[in-house]
Amino acid sequence: YSYASQPFALTVTARNFVGNTTQNYDGSVNTTPNFAKATTLTDANGVAGALVGGALAVNSFAAGVTNVQPSFTFATRQTARSVIKLRAVDADGVTSLRVMPAVTVEGTTTIRSGRASLLNAYGSQLLDLPMRFRTEFWNGAGWVQNTADNCTGNALLSPLNAVSVTLIPAPAQATTCVWDSSSPGLSGVGCAVAGPAARQFREGLTMVAGPAPLLLGDFNLWLRQPGVATHITVTGNVPTWLQFPWVGAVPNNPRARATFGVYRSPLIYRRENH
Repeated sequence: YSYASQPFALTVTARNFVGNTTQNYDGSVNTTPNFAKATTLTDANGVAGALVGGALAVNSFAAGVTNVQPSFTFATRQTARSVIKLRAVDADGVTSLRVMPAVTVEGTTTIRSGRASLLNAYGSQLLDLPMRFRTEFWNGAGWVQNTADNCTGNALLSPLNAVSVTLIPAPAQATTCVWDSSSPGLSGVGCAVAGPAARQFREGLTMVAGPAPLLLGDFNLWLRQPGVATHITVTGNVPTWLQFPWVGAVPNNPRARATFGVYRSPLIYRRENH
């Protein structure tokens, strides 16, 4: 699946009647004759929205194959997850709608309207402070955690996936930092020493040997206790497809406040009888 407006990988292959790749459907200058045609991709399921990157140039095909990264954006942000079907039609009117024996000719993918959410938090200046920082999608009734997300933030998969955190005032001034594996760590503002394993910031799948931490759409954001009362503005720097119009009409990064020195109380009202 992909989030709305997130590029996804797609392979378009020209095939003959029996399902074999048509090698001379090629637009490169080194091939003669060149039979490739300009090709257009559309959503055959008619989901309300727009497919970007669906115009394939002749020279994008080599030996009958081209790899592209289109994206799909819903017409309305609050749209439940939908399945789009990619249909290809070239300038000669040849289309992937034609069913060939034992060949899947039109691929599908699930699109979700997504965002990254960061909520305010408060607590004692003597205790580490957790903040809810997670990826969400619109399920048709509300925004819910995307527990299927295990790669957002993983810059090793793609730099476009990168997620980091900004603290204002900066960590050196505020005497706090993000519990991470190191400094700057995955968050970009990690503490000088590694935090407890259960409180380390995480993003996506690990690309090194060893068990991969389960992301489940949760970045596991913990701020180290500062020891003094203070407040910090925390910003999550996220991919453009996970930005949301939190302030104004233009999508932007999620931002919240962490306040140390405020205590929780289970009491709503108290009185004394005399």
